[in-house]
Amino acid sequence: MIKNRHYRGGYQFSGLLELVRELRSKQTSAEMFLWELLRARHLLGFKLRRQHQIGDYIADFYCHEARLVLECDGLVHEANESWHHDRARDAWMAQQRLRVLRFTNEQILSNTEHVLEEICGLLPSPAGRRAGEDGLCGRQLRPSPQPSPKGRGRKTPAFTIAFLIASLFILHLISFPIVSISQSNSPQNPVEIKGEPRHHPKFENEFVRIWDVTVPAGDATLWHAHRNDNVVVTLAPAKLHIETLGRDPVDVEWKFGEVRFSKATYIHRAMNVGTTSFHNLTIELLKPPPPSSDWSPRPKDSGREPVFENERVRVFRVTLAPGESTTVHTHVLPFLGISLTASKIAVFVAGLTTPTMFDLPSGDVRWGSVPLTHSIKNVGKTTFDAIDIEFK
Repeated sequence: MIKNRHYRGGYQFSGLLELVRELRSKQTSAEMFLWELLRARHLLGFKLRRQHQIGDYIADFYCHEARLVLECDGLVHEANESWHHDRARDAWMAQQRLRVLRFTNEQILSNTEHVLEEICGLLPSPAGRRAGEDGLCGRQLRPSPQPSPKGRGRKTPAFTIAFLIASLFILHLISFPIVSISQSNSPQNPVEIKGEPRHHPKFENEFVRIWDVTVPAGDATLWHAHRNDNVVVTLAPAKLHIETLGRDPVDVEWKFGEVRFSKATYIHRAMNVGTTSFHNLTIELLKPPPPSSDWSPRPKDSGREPVFENERVRVFRVTLAPGESTTVHTHVLPFLGISLTASKIAVFVAGLTTPTMFDLPSGDVRWGSVPLTHSIKNVGKTTFDAIDIEFK
């Protein structure tokens, strides 16, 4: 007889392995921080697993010995549909005699000691009693009454849970400075962009500084300051709740390929309230390039559609079906090319006999010096979609 395949923990395997892997690769900052506190039996020697399948559900963290499920809730869980899903999920867990603790991302990052105390309160005591029943969090732990003859038995040091929590907290503040930042982070005390953990440097010269930004679903940036005018190009769409100092909060939907310009200085944070990661390139405008003798509006080019123009930039959307080409055009201003899609293109530069071939990934950026006269041909099998930004 063929036995049913079971997942660790004794629950029926239901084919969620790929989703587990995806969730592990897209953990929020709160989940990553809490995992560092729980992994490798850091917490009182108990083994916890992350993104653990239980029936048809995946728990953020699970302790089989304590039959305890831990959930990290981002803003997406506040939506009505998600709230009812969580309640149904928790009811099913209770039927399996599992206990569920839920914490918001903000609680994990800004009130870590309380979160760990709550978890410890539901872990078994050394004598088999429930921690919450005998006040374990306020008492000293005792060594095992029957250590092994060679001293290898489980001995718990005689210090309180509170001291253990404080030690873990201090240790991981060193490894994760984001927590110490988040405790004091506010509109009145923002971080600079370079200190915001969702912003990663991608490219910089004397004219621009580019940040590669990803905010997973349910996660949020810290309050941070934008001290330079900037252009944002969306690589993956999302629904955002944006709070800006001195303005009313807004809910916006950013679309794929959308380009927005913002004047400095402003302080804000963005919360991803959608179900997909928000990915963009934020382009800070540093010093202006040398003055050009030709800032006049460009004639319309085949394959290049104007998006907008202001005193700092001109923006074009380039869209080419397989085999299509732009007309020959001249850049008289320094420019940045951003590939929205993974594509293969050939660039024909005036004065050169052979084209230059590029195999571009999504999000690829290319700085162009001037003057440059060229045309672009899509030599791939999929549509080439890109943004051209000229800097005044």
